[in-house]
Amino acid sequence: MNRRRPAGKKAEKKPFRLLVDTQKLAQSAHLTDSRIEILGNTEAVVEGCKGVLEYDENVIVLNLGKMSVKFEGEDLSLKCMNDSDAVVEGVFVSIEYLR
Repeated sequence: MNRRRPAGKKAEKKPFRLLVDTQKLAQSAHLTDSRIEILGNTEAVVEGCKGVLEYDENVIVLNLGKMSVKFEGEDLSLKCMNDSDAVVEGVFVSIEYLR
């Protein structure tokens, strides 16, 4: 199908914009306001930690709100923890997000 503009009218250019609502994106992806920085396989800094769900020398599970994170390994411990941050240390074998 061949579409032509009426004589004397210019094609209307519409700007291309990509808008992303990051809050809706985070909610839809079940993300949290947490941030995890992993240093090698021996230390992890967890920002946005809301508490400890499980703790022993082989498993540490931290509450991140809608999700939790599970560290498995050897000689695991909480190096330090405050109201919103935690530092996990030991030898990590796996790190897993849980719903």
